[in-house]
Amino acid sequence: METIEISNIDKYSDKAIQMLMEYGPKMILALIVLFVGLQVINGFVKLLSKGFEKKE
Repeated sequence: METIEISNIDKYSDKAIQMLMEYGPKMILALIVLFVGLQVINGFVKLLSKGFEKKE
């Protein structure tokens, strides 16, 4: 019974490593794009806010 549990752990750890190698770079790229996009949006909002303040 003990060897079955160890083989299951090995199988799942191999699958986790495989998924990490496959999807890891995509996740990192997605986080970078998200961070840069948020920075651009914040800059745009600040620019618009300053423009609206000058109009008033």
